[in-house]
Amino acid sequence: MQTPTILTVSRDAPNYPQQLLDLYDPPARIYISGDTALINRQPLVAIVGARAASRQGVLDATFLAQGLVQRGFGVVSGLALGVDGAAHRSALAANGFTLAVGATGLDVVYPPQHAQLAEKIALKGLLLSEFPPGTAPKAFHFPRRNRLIAALCLGVVVVEAAAKSGSLITAHLAAELGREVFALPGSIHSTLTRGCHRLIQAGAKLVTCIDDIVNDLPPNRLQNSLQIPREIEIGADLSAKSPIFSEFPLLRWVNYHPSSIDEICLLSGISIQEALVQALLLEAKGVIERLPGERLRLLQKQ
Repeated sequence: MQTPTILTVSRDAPNYPQQLLDLYDPPARIYISGDTALINRQPLVAIVGARAASRQGVLDATFLAQGLVQRGFGVVSGLALGVDGAAHRSALAANGFTLAVGATGLDVVYPPQHAQLAEKIALKGLLLSEFPPGTAPKAFHFPRRNRLIAALCLGVVVVEAAAKSGSLITAHLAAELGREVFALPGSIHSTLTRGCHRLIQAGAKLVTCIDDIVNDLPPNRLQNSLQIPREIEIGADLSAKSPIFSEFPLLRWVNYHPSSIDEICLLSGISIQEALVQALLLEAKGVIERLPGERLRLLQKQ
C-alpha cells in the first residue's frame, strides 16, 4: 500500500466528527485519510461481524451494505477479515461511501491482507484512527476502535458473531450511546450466530430485510440520500465491448447455462469474495440470476 496522506484533526476542529463527542472519552485527536467532507454530512450505519465468516455471512454483509448505500447511508466497519471486508467492498462496488476505523496507525494496515482494500477506501471513502502513524496492532486497541465505530453511527448491524466476539462489544457500546442495535438471526446449530441470538434476546432488532434497519433509524438524519440506479436494461448491449464488462468482470464468465461460482472463480482468477459482491450487484440490477448451490446464469432478454 502506498503511504496515505494523513491529516490530524483535533477535538476542537470544525471537521472533527461530532458523533464522537457522545463518548465519555472522545479522542483528543484523530487521524484521517480520504474524503473528510462526508463524515459529518452523511448518515452512517455500521456493519460488523465475524472474521471467520461463513459464505452466507459474507453474502448477507454484501447485501446489507449495498442496500444501505442505495438508501443514502454510508457504511462503517473495522477493516477486519470476513464481514467487515465484505461490507467495505460492497459499499465501494455500489459507488457509496464507506468509512474504515482502524486499530493501528493509518500507515500500518491490519490485517495486511487488506492493504489494497485500505488503499481503495482512502481513495473513495475514509480511513480513521485515533492511533498515530506507526502504531502497530495491540489486543487492547480493538475495543478502543470498536467504541469509535459505535459512536460514529446511527445504528450497528451485527451479521455473524460467536458467543464471545468483539462485535458484541461494539453492539453493547452502541446501545449505551443510544444507538440502534440490529442482529441477523441464523441456525441454532451454528456457533457464528450465538452472539446474534443473544443480542436479539437482549432486545436488539431482528433483521430480515433492509427496511427492518432503515425504518428504525432516526428519520431526520436521512437527508442528502444518494440517488443510485437500482436496475439497468436487461436488453442492454451485452457484447464484449459493453461498458458493463469493465465494471463487472465476472459477467464475462456467466452465460445462459448455470455455472457454479467456484468454477467461475477458478477460470477467471477472481476471488470468491469479489465474485460474491459482483454477483449480488448484478442480480440486483436484473442482469443475472443466482440459483441454489451458488450457481449463476444470465437472465433471458425480454
